[in-house]
Amino acid sequence: MIFESIHAAGNYIPPRIDKPASTTHKGLKGLPATAGTGFFQTMTQHLTMTRRGFYDRKIAELLAFASSWTYSDISTYAYAMANHGLKNNNCVSITFTNDALFVDTSAFILQSQFSDAAIISFRGTKIRGPINWLTDATARRESFLSAGEVHGGFHRAIRAIWPVLRPLLIAVAERRSVCEELEYQKRIWLKSCGDTTPHEFPSDEPTGTVEEPSAAAEGPPAPAINDPIIPNEPPILILPEKKPPAIYITGHSLGGALAVLAGAILHRDDDFSTQFGSAVRGIYTYGQPMVGDSTFAREHKDSIGTILFRHIYERDIVPRLPPITMGRFEHIGREYHSTETGWALRDEPARRAITAGVSNIIGIAAWLTQDVLPVSWLRLPFSWGHHSPINYMRASMIADPGAEFDPFAPTV
Repeated sequence: MIFESIHAAGNYIPPRIDKPASTTHKGLKGLPATAGTGFFQTMTQHLTMTRRGFYDRKIAELLAFASSWTYSDISTYAYAMANHGLKNNNCVSITFTNDALFVDTSAFILQSQFSDAAIISFRGTKIRGPINWLTDATARRESFLSAGEVHGGFHRAIRAIWPVLRPLLIAVAERRSVCEELEYQKRIWLKSCGDTTPHEFPSDEPTGTVEEPSAAAEGPPAPAINDPIIPNEPPILILPEKKPPAIYITGHSLGGALAVLAGAILHRDDDFSTQFGSAVRGIYTYGQPMVGDSTFAREHKDSIGTILFRHIYERDIVPRLPPITMGRFEHIGREYHSTETGWALRDEPARRAITAGVSNIIGIAAWLTQDVLPVSWLRLPFSWGHHSPINYMRASMIADPGAEFDPFAPTV
């Protein structure tokens, strides 16, 4: 498991990103980054003012960038998001891997400068990640919290990372620093033999005694060596008059499926949903495959289904998966398809693929004939080429190609 945190701050765009300035712990890095100015300065305010369940094109554009840059490292991600309006952000990365269990899940939590907005972004399938491909292929359904059945690989991936992710989400919902919460969790879970600080969970067996202090001794008596030593709780900074933050969940491909399951788990978490359920303003996914069966869809239609916005670029094959031969799966939420002017709501869901083998052959053939060796007259029903996150970034913005990397570049 890898924990990382970073703070992105500044008021200008640097020519390059330097290597981490300091490393305080294996897997914990700190790096000063920079941010852009200008018309992006009101992005946090825009996130907080948008109503829950209301689809917003500007937010769809921002989250398309977030889901795409989740494939990068934490410093690049924090810089990219600062460059797109969320400057002075706190960013946390969690990666949970176990090859033998076919688990390789990664998520970023980005918190705005004043903790009034946050984005939880899940990484999708890595091109060079065989565990991710096995996760996608393991479509045998598993029971989901007595609310239908879901894709087994997706379910395993989200449940593996959830015990680590949940306390960070609670901190975000309470408007506490996610970076401080990460440090607190590190003291609990990442105890190492070389660490000389007291263990948070001491043994019940006596390890020694100390002499009773004399009456003349100044100050409070020293505790016995075997007294339990509990780490200080992180301070709760939220005040009663403060509103809950605006929380958005996003992801591309496999990341989109994990975003849906994360929203469903939060909805069925009584403690979270009672106190902070309204804080989750929207779930925006890009090229997301189907997650659950008809029972799962029915159980969540009127909850997360009202705040879920699924985006499909042209003939992207992934939203048509798993195929019919792998069982009954069904989409929930509103479906948006790419057009020449952006995203358009479509009432009829995308047609499912029939078999994995034939559909993948068609998808690869479409990619070869449309992107590698363009054949303009040939239009196949599915395409792997349309699944690239860069297509989702470009479809989400009305700008020239290249602006997905440099939003301040002059248009031509």
